[in-house]
Amino acid sequence: MVIMRCKPLYSIICLLLVAFLFSCSKNAVEFDEQLSNTRALLSIDLTQNAGEEQVAIKTVRFVIFGNASSSIPYLDVNEFHEEATPLETTDIKAVIEVKGNSDIMAIVIVNEPAGLKSDLDNIGSLSDLKNIEFTIAQLLNNSKEEIALMPMTGIKQGIYVKPGEAVNPVSMTVERAVSRVDVYLQVTDGGAQTGYINGSTTVTMHNLSHESVLVNGFGNMKANALLLDKTWTAGSSDTWIYSSAADAKNRRLLCSFYTSERAFTDFNKPTISMTNIRKGAQPTDVIGVTRQELGQITPTGGGQSQDFEGFQRNNVYQITAKVGKLGIQIVRVSVEPWGDPKNIDVDVEL
Repeated sequence: MVIMRCKPLYSIICLLLVAFLFSCSKNAVEFDEQLSNTRALLSIDLTQNAGEEQVAIKTVRFVIFGNASSSIPYLDVNEFHEEATPLETTDIKAVIEVKGNSDIMAIVIVNEPAGLKSDLDNIGSLSDLKNIEFTIAQLLNNSKEEIALMPMTGIKQGIYVKPGEAVNPVSMTVERAVSRVDVYLQVTDGGAQTGYINGSTTVTMHNLSHESVLVNGFGNMKANALLLDKTWTAGSSDTWIYSSAADAKNRRLLCSFYTSERAFTDFNKPTISMTNIRKGAQPTDVIGVTRQELGQITPTGGGQSQDFEGFQRNNVYQITAKVGKLGIQIVRVSVEPWGDPKNIDVDVEL
């Protein structure tokens, strides 16, 4: 694999598969026989998308399977590249040689957890890859709710490389391998006041999980993941009063939590607890909630609310707690775009 670095920023990956024949018998008439002697060049570019913020990329792995939809796919390529320091302002181009096939699957893994490198280096089958798991605890920065190198994965199936044919465009997307929950505090009603208190105000999300498969896309979401309670405690104090001004910041972010994707059951739905939320001018004017159910969610872009059935990777779930003169209510849970870049788009030309 050849890696080159070019212009600043990146968010689009372009892959170019150009089939060429090393050797082929003049008497060969079956296409499958020709494919057995065919190689292809896979060229991958990470380039800039205007307006998108930078994403730190330290490692990229390319895994290619042939006969991907058969009962026995074969592993053709497993190439890994690592930078000494994360790239934040550099395009990446890679050229990979693959075996021509009418049923190719391309898998891209960005920022794989370091503890999984040996497992990924030694995969021998598609089943091996499907079964590799990670935990978000491996990614968090010094036990804080921060991830410096976000793992991202993408899959493209049904890629068709035939010698002698024109190049055709194919696209795929690399997405974050985790979900995020953002908790907001919003003041309502004229004269109402809210805020948080240093060392006293807490937010606890119940029934999160840190366990997940690394590459999802095969219906292989991890079952029976260990459930966790995660708590944020205010490290400073702030108070704000409701304002009707156009530029008023009545709604402010309190904290964020990372969680793995999972489907909910009636017995393990996520809930939220909050303690010592300010609701008045006096230090004793505080309120909270205990294991408040989250109910329904509003999808990205609005629309009709729907049952909250699970966390999906690459989504942000925003929980808004509204504080008025009468108390506190969890009145809104919405699914929002992650923010720029929303994903890394992969353009493939075959």
